Amino acid sequence: MNETQLRILEILNNGRFNPKTADEIVDELGLPYDRTNVAIRNEIKSMRRDFDQLIGSSNEGFFIIQDEEDLNVTLRHLSSRVRETNMIIERLENAFRSR
Repeated sequence: MNETQLRILEILNNGRFNPKTADEIVDELGLPYDRTNVAIRNEIKSMRRDFDQLIGSSNEGFFIIQDEEDLNVTLRHLSSRVRETNMIIERLENAFRSR
């Protein structure tokens, strides 16, 4: 992992009850404010995908997964995003075909 990713691990709290928002992570890293925090989100995505880091997420922020319920919260959060993306894909396909 890179230095930023290692710092993110130090910053994140354990468990779903004390998540850190992307804004808070950016602030604690001392990085300039970014409205979307895409860079931090991409770092976390890489940590999960490439390094199997147990980083959970919810609508309230990111955290270190500590137990099965932390994992379940994260899986529900990610699944809802997948459903929403699939719905958008379907709507775009239908709109294109019906024009």
